[in-house]
Order: sequence, then structure tokens, then C-alpha cells
Amino acid sequence: MAKNRKPMVHSAQSVLKSVCAKRSLLVFATVLGILAIFALSCESTRSARKKEEDVLNDLIKAATDFNNMIKWQNYDGASMLVSKDLRDAFLLSVDRIEGRVNVEEIQVAYCEVADKEQDTEADDEDREGKVTLKLVNLTVLPSNRVTTKRYIQHWEYRDGAWFVKADLEEMFR
Repeated sequence: MAKNRKPMVHSAQSVLKSVCAKRSLLVFATVLGILAIFALSCESTRSARKKEEDVLNDLIKAATDFNNMIKWQNYDGASMLVSKDLRDAFLLSVDRIEGRVNVEEIQVAYCEVADKEQDTEADDEDREGKVTLKLVNLTVLPSNRVTTKRYIQHWEYRDGAWFVKADLEEMFR
């Protein structure tokens, strides 16, 4: 038993509509894909910028903490923020300046972070910082002269934290 079937006849207009619909869908999908890639790249850039801001903020906090401990003559606490290879020299210089130095205020005036200059690609652990300080009303005995001066501290980022390359005698010279 053969059923009566109508032969499928497509008009040129219906074929054209179908092709246009498929093409529109393809263009839409392509544009959507490009927008998704653009959004992801913007988010990646924003994330990298945020990470840089976090590293700079961590440096500002570490420098402020370290220099407040120096101001209040908490040298043992400050030594924990000194690079391990310089910590012994730092503590020896404390012995030479302790009781001779008084500073009313140590202000962090400027901070900058840069990648270390190396042949290899820089990663998060290959950073160094430079902190400009303003030492207000500094007195170093036996002189009775009170001065205000600027000093540049150098820092290094290692093991996820900032450590100062401190030379107290030079700082208070």
C-alpha cells in the first residue's frame, strides 16, 4: 500500500530563508565567541593589575610596619622583616646605634615595585621595591642637631613576602 505523498517542493524563497537563518546563526555565534574571548582577556588584564596593586600595597604595609618598629626602637621585631642574609649584620648595627638615635616620625613618601633584572622571565618572586622615606626630627648623638632627611630603602619580594635590605647606620648617618 503506497500512501499518497506529496512530493517535497521547496520554493527558492523558503530555501533562501533557511540559508539566511543558518548564516545569521553562524554570525551570531561567531560574534558571541569573540565577545567572550574579549571579556576573558579583559578579566585577565584586570586580575593582573589587581595582583600588581596587591603587591604594591603589601610593600607599603611592610615598609610602614618596619619603620614604625624602628621609630619605637623595637629592633628585634624589625629584624623579622630584614632579608635573612642581612639579619645578623642588621642586629650588629643595632648594637652600634641603640641609645644614640631618636627619630620623631618616619614617613613612607613613595614606593615603587619593579621586576628584578635577570635573563630569565620574571615571575611573582622576582620583584624588588624601592621605598623613599622621610625621617622627621632625627637626632643622632653625640650631636644635638635635629634634622629632617630623606632615605631610600631597598626591598626584595621572596617567599610571598617583602624583606628589607636594611643598613641602619647608613639610614641614620
